[in-house]
Amino acid sequence: MNKNFQTHKGEIYIWKNDSFLEIEKKKRRSFEKQEVEKKLQEDFPKSFITHLENGVPVLKNNTYKCISISHYKNLFTFYLSYFPVGIDIQKFKKKLSKGSYFFTNAKEAKLFSFTELNLHLIWSVKEAIYKKYKGKIKDFKREITVLEIDLKTKKIKAEFQNQIEELEFIKTAEFILVWV
Repeated sequence: MNKNFQTHKGEIYIWKNDSFLEIEKKKRRSFEKQEVEKKLQEDFPKSFITHLENGVPVLKNNTYKCISISHYKNLFTFYLSYFPVGIDIQKFKKKLSKGSYFFTNAKEAKLFSFTELNLHLIWSVKEAIYKKYKGKIKDFKREITVLEIDLKTKKIKAEFQNQIEELEFIKTAEFILVWV
C-alpha cells in the first residue's frame, strides 16, 4: 500500500513498511523517524523536518508550511498543508474499549454507543486535534468532545474551545485514518 491524495487543505501520504515489525522495540522510535524522513525525501528532496522542544514536527524547505505525522506499527502517514493540521492512523484493536474511560467523556457517552468503530474514531479525532494544536491541550478527554459521526459522508464534528472542528476519515478493514 502506497497512497497519497489531495484534501482541501493539502496532501496526505499513507504507506506501509513491514520491516517495522522485525525491528526490536528499543530501536522502533528511531526507525519511525527515519521512515518518515525517507518518504518525505522521496517526494520533496529539499525538505526536512525539525522538532520543537515538545517534540512537535516542523516542516522546512517546502511550499507547504505545516506537517502532521502519525504511525501505528507498520502503517505511516503524514499530512502536508499551508494551515495547521492534524492526522491520526489507528489499526483496529480490541483493547481500546478497556481504556475508553481514559479518553471519552460523559457527553460522548450520551451521544454514541461505544462500538469498536466509534471508539477508534473518537480516539483518533482527539489525537488529530491534539496534533493540530501542537500538543497545547492539557486534557483532551474533557477539552475535546466528539459531537457527530456521519458514517455515510465520512465526516465528524467535534468541539474544542467552543469552536466546531470538522474532520474527515477513511475506514478500511485494517485501519482508520482521521484528519482535521
